[in-house]
Amino acid sequence: MLETPQQFERRTGKAYRPDPALKAFGRPLKGDEALRTQFRFPGACGMASFLGLDASPPTLGPVGQEHAWLTDQIEHSFSNGARHVGTLAVLQPLRFGPLRGEYDRPPIGKNGETLPVWAFPNRPVTPDDAVVWIPATLSDLPWDFIADASDLPDVSTERDEATEQLRRYREELSALKGAGAVPVAGAWSEISLETRQATLERHRVPPVWTPR
Repeated sequence: MLETPQQFERRTGKAYRPDPALKAFGRPLKGDEALRTQFRFPGACGMASFLGLDASPPTLGPVGQEHAWLTDQIEHSFSNGARHVGTLAVLQPLRFGPLRGEYDRPPIGKNGETLPVWAFPNRPVTPDDAVVWIPATLSDLPWDFIADASDLPDVSTERDEATEQLRRYREELSALKGAGAVPVAGAWSEISLETRQATLERHRVPPVWTPR
């Protein structure tokens, strides 16, 4: 939802508290500076905790990293992997105490514009944080007015499909590792189809996620 720190405090009774550990990555919001819903794709494997395939606490970024970069442009979070397993919407981002990012490699929007980014603490996500899983089909919603999951349409069918896609993805990666494949550079989901097919064929691993 679209909200300023002042509005957030009036609505929740809690103050916007910038995380001091992130001060090197940006600046705090002003009291009347609004922040929109933020989006983040933590990687296909990073989605496992959000989809119930991993018992570890879900986080917005890689485990061990103290911060995660988010943007309010949902299209930027839909990589190839996200189109299969969904992405995350942080509906009440001020609960995290984010800072306006100062990033030397800012993301680029679909029209070539530089996108604003926000530095979030990479702590375990709790139910009170209003972080929700969404499929690619929900990109066109009035995100400025959506405060929690009850404002979203039912996506249980899409979630079940994404969970199955992620199960197959992890099974394929596990089989490659068991076959002694050298890890390729970058996320498996973001590698070209041709390269994935060739890698699987070379190691005689039957594809269960990659199309034949």
